Amino acid sequence: MDLKVTVGVTPTLEKVLLNLSNLLSSQASAQLYTEAALEKVNAPEKEKSEDRKKDPAKDQQPDPEPKEDKPTISLEAVRAKLAELSQAGMQKEVKALINSYGVKKLTEIPKDKYAEVLEKAGELA
Repeated sequence: MDLKVTVGVTPTLEKVLLNLSNLLSSQASAQLYTEAALEKVNAPEKEKSEDRKKDPAKDQQPDPEPKEDKPTISLEAVRAKLAELSQAGMQKEVKALINSYGVKKLTEIPKDKYAEVLEKAGELA
């Protein structure tokens, strides 16, 4: 026995469902990004402590230069955050944020500025 159901969807409902789907996928990608970034940040510390346990001479030698290990931020992560803000009705603010870097499109922002863009986007929310 086959059962067939047809559901009529208004254009408004279709738009709402599409926006909800996009929002959920952007949140999922943001969560994955956060977990990956935390793993990258924590991994060097763990390796250093394991290395020092193996070689006590390393404890006596200071690190040559303290380095700031910043996680690499992808274009996709920045795009997901800005899409989330846009879908929340902040299109003008997102556009102004992009334009504040002297560019018209997100892809024109230098990669080394992605962390800064994410920080400023977080302040908008």
